Amino acid sequence: MSLEAALGETDDATLDLFLEKIRTEYKDGWTEENWEEEMEKHPLFMTKLPEDSDELPSCVEAIRQLKWDPDDTPKEKAVKLKDEGNLFFRAKKYSDSVVSYTMALKENIEDDHELMSTLHQNRAAAHYYLKNYRSSLSDCVFAKKFNQKNIKPIYKGAECCFELKNYDDCIKWCDWGLLINSEDNKLRELRSKAESNKKIYEREKRKKETLERKKNEKNSKIWNLIKKKGISVQEKEKSFLDLLENPVNPQQKVVDLTDDEQMLNWPVLFLYPEVGQTDFIESFNENSTFEDHLSLMFNQSPEWDQQKNYLTSTVQVYYENRNKGKLVKLRHKMTLLEALKQDGMIVQMGTPNFIVMVKNSSFEKLYIEKFNEIN
Repeated sequence: MSLEAALGETDDATLDLFLEKIRTEYKDGWTEENWEEEMEKHPLFMTKLPEDSDELPSCVEAIRQLKWDPDDTPKEKAVKLKDEGNLFFRAKKYSDSVVSYTMALKENIEDDHELMSTLHQNRAAAHYYLKNYRSSLSDCVFAKKFNQKNIKPIYKGAECCFELKNYDDCIKWCDWGLLINSEDNKLRELRSKAESNKKIYEREKRKKETLERKKNEKNSKIWNLIKKKGISVQEKEKSFLDLLENPVNPQQKVVDLTDDEQMLNWPVLFLYPEVGQTDFIESFNENSTFEDHLSLMFNQSPEWDQQKNYLTSTVQVYYENRNKGKLVKLRHKMTLLEALKQDGMIVQMGTPNFIVMVKNSSFEKLYIEKFNEIN
């Protein structure tokens, strides 16, 4: 089979698929809104040099040597713009070179396939150095369409696919290049590197997919166990599962399964409205009692309780009955699960909240009165 036939078998349809995959709006071009600003930035159209006069002196001077003639044919204009773009490219002014090559491509030169291929090839190189890999790959596709035997855009296309971690596509581009030159060591090395990275990438992808599947299975178990135990939560299933992935409490803790997957450990927030303080329990087992945690929390008086008012024996725990809009007392010996199953107890944002006050205090009486007034 001839080279032309071998390349032809793979080309138009396959390249069109590549274009479809990478088609993005060209954002580096000029728009109606920014054309004056962009032209002033572009050395060819500058009305004054930049304040840093050393920024583009050699480039500007070289461009001034180009002979611009209003009678130039479209091809002559395109060639001069290509040369201008090459000057910018060598000066590492890649954004400016993109503009020059783009202007050249706007000339009526579609019949000159070699020049069209070169312009797309050059713009692809400029985009590549700007890390615009998708734009670069798009230009590589067009460069190859206009000249099947042009190996430069094929190599650049392979590099773009590699940077984008599209290793299968990288291998395809390398194979296209090797049809032209089977001894091209750069393509052989890149192909080998892509095959190696593909194996690593696929292994990591499988590992990630396995972890994702296990995590989703676990989260579904948590949701089903919550429903089975008769615990009410504010969110619907999807929103609750999202909370498990993105917890909103500052400690980033979520309800979790015990090792036997039969019970739940909850993050729990205790609020002390009288003193404006809180305690956060990262893992409160559903079978633990309030007394278990209160005895640990008030084993020593916290810094904010200088009068030692907050003791296990002197505090009262409440939950808000959201159906009736009132505060309800909870016994110290009640388990968390029993509390979560109380009438009107609704877990919000994945974290059960409980209010703690000194019982029979004036603040407790006033707080309950105000709470009832509001609700």
